[in-house]
Amino acid sequence: MDAMALAREEKRLILLRTLVDQAAEAIYSGELSLPEAIRLVESTREQAEEIIPDQMETYDLIYGSRLTRLIWQFVLLYA
Repeated sequence: MDAMALAREEKRLILLRTLVDQAAEAIYSGELSLPEAIRLVESTREQAEEIIPDQMETYDLIYGSRLTRLIWQFVLLYA
């Protein structure tokens, strides 16, 4: 992989990480209802698919499970 391709990949991953971190922060703020949290996770996944369309299986394993756990921990347990 050349330097330009590596830089593009790094930029995509930073964008993805920022997107997921913002969703996670919104969930663990405790201010979202369950339907709002679910919509946020779905929206985040759709945006991630635009960023990394060929890596969604990995996204689901890493970030999907992380956001689901946060919903359980910060939305459902405190509802």
